[in-house]
Amino acid sequence: AFNYITSKSLKSMIVFLFTFFVCFYIIRVTMFDILYFDRYLLITQSCVVFITYSMLMYDHLHENDFTLKAPDLWVFSGVLVYFACIVPYFSLFNYLNENHSRLSNTLYHFIVDVLANIRYVFLLLVFG
Repeated sequence: AFNYITSKSLKSMIVFLFTFFVCFYIIRVTMFDILYFDRYLLITQSCVVFITYSMLMYDHLHENDFTLKAPDLWVFSGVLVYFACIVPYFSLFNYLNENHSRLSNTLYHFIVDVLANIRYVFLLLVFG
């Protein structure tokens, strides 16, 4: 995604956000346990990735002719589907773990695995 961005200000914003997420994660790991799961960080990161790839896909579709053979379209679509669809589950992650732990475990494996496989199928369409 970084190579598709032409604006220097947008590139610097993405570098800043990436650095912020990495630094914040390192701080959280050092303050808490490595097994501590920060759902707010994941949700924020997912929203940033979704917005970034939405802008890239919008620019790509308006600059180029729309064809289903464009590999960028499939990569962007796979990333958008994955990061847009994990946000609702992880928004309820703590509630489900506290009140319905078996359901949460089942949903986690079903939702995350299915979405990851959908993302990988989209990538397979690019290289296949």
